[in-house]
Amino acid sequence: MMKVVVILGILLAPYALMHINAQEEVKVEIAEGSEKVDNGKFYVPPRITVPVGTTVVWKNFDDAAHTITSGTPTCVGECWGLDFDSGIMRLDEVYKFTFNKPRTYDYLCALHPWMIGKVKVLPEGASVEAEVSVTTDRTAYKLGDNVNVKGNVNPIITEQPVVIEVLNPGHAQFRSDTITVEDDGMFNYDFKLVGDLALPGSYTVRVTYSDVSTEITFVLEKPDKPRQKSPKLGEENEGGVADVRVAAKQVRDIVLIRVRNADDNASVYGITVQIPDSIIEAFKGPRDWSKPDTTSGEAVSSTSNDPIEPGEKAIFKLKIHADSMVINWTVYDDENNILDQGEVKPISFKGK
Repeated sequence: MMKVVVILGILLAPYALMHINAQEEVKVEIAEGSEKVDNGKFYVPPRITVPVGTTVVWKNFDDAAHTITSGTPTCVGECWGLDFDSGIMRLDEVYKFTFNKPRTYDYLCALHPWMIGKVKVLPEGASVEAEVSVTTDRTAYKLGDNVNVKGNVNPIITEQPVVIEVLNPGHAQFRSDTITVEDDGMFNYDFKLVGDLALPGSYTVRVTYSDVSTEITFVLEKPDKPRQKSPKLGEENEGGVADVRVAAKQVRDIVLIRVRNADDNASVYGITVQIPDSIIEAFKGPRDWSKPDTTSGEAVSSTSNDPIEPGEKAIFKLKIHADSMVINWTVYDDENNILDQGEVKPISFKGK
């Protein structure tokens, strides 16, 4: 097992110096499918840094035959195999070579020269410059989007994970996770831009590997203003089988929806609220009404024993970051039949 002692860390920078102790063996795999030029993985990991005296062990996991041959694709013939050459390696065969001289060794497969690797051999007691890189799949996102974070570390430290922190525009911790590094030094992480802390603005992704850190930023754009033409209050109940009146007012990020059952017979047992192109961050109804999942632009709430009876009213409260919106609403009876539906635009109050 490779042991690492950090002797110098550079905060928030992609490089740091590490001292690595001597190790007996380091393993490298010849990946399945390596005979194909577009395979993506060939020698795994493709680059390693080891102290002098280390034995590197290559094993072929591909059905095709390969070689471990010192040299580069640009220098053929007599340049190949001067330092080491495995000869033909078939499936599951192993080749070992001990590096007793400090220097950098390039190598390739003599049968498939697009397969290249590198071994950097350090003098005894020397330090190695560690590297961490990170990217996101895009630089700008909308509320509810998935963010893909990927990167690479070198050298690979045995059993050392990558720590990923995501800070929102207010510098609050939006996500924090520990990720396993793959055999080729790559890491991959996904998360969604939802929840109370998903605020518009610039986000920071901080990746830490051992004591080495690097950062990248992306932007969460403000929600687009709804394009729907909002109805006038009092005109949103056309077409329903019951007479239910809905009005709304907004104070900053809190919206109050008043549902008044003006029907003579029907009772309201459920409600669906939809806000296009937005995320409902929190939703609360009367005491005995269900609390829905609030990770989308729709909230569904219902009750079995506390309906809105004829002549009664109820208040539903939701939290959403949007300056202007149109709310689509639908109410149901105890058998989930639609009683009424419509649209309402909240009256806005600035509040204190």
